[in-house]
Amino acid sequence: MISKALEEIGFSVRADKSAKSQALEGIRKLQESKAIPIQRARMRLRISVTGSTKEGKKVRDKLSETGNLGQVLEEQFEGEYELVFAFFS
Repeated sequence: MISKALEEIGFSVRADKSAKSQALEGIRKLQESKAIPIQRARMRLRISVTGSTKEGKKVRDKLSETGNLGQVLEEQFEGEYELVFAFFS
């Protein structure tokens, strides 16, 4: 799918350039051409707090106060507190 889209926009691989620079160039050209909708993935962070649930909620509240707590994806209270969330960027 990606190789076909790269061919459609006229992008070809060159042996004299590094793979990283070519990949970045190919992604940029795909975004410009709108051949494939590409967007940056949101970073996810998993936090585990041992001890009481109360301690885990304190951590969540601190993150919420700083404005860094994005969308909460998972929250578990079994044994230890575990929080998975996506960062705002």
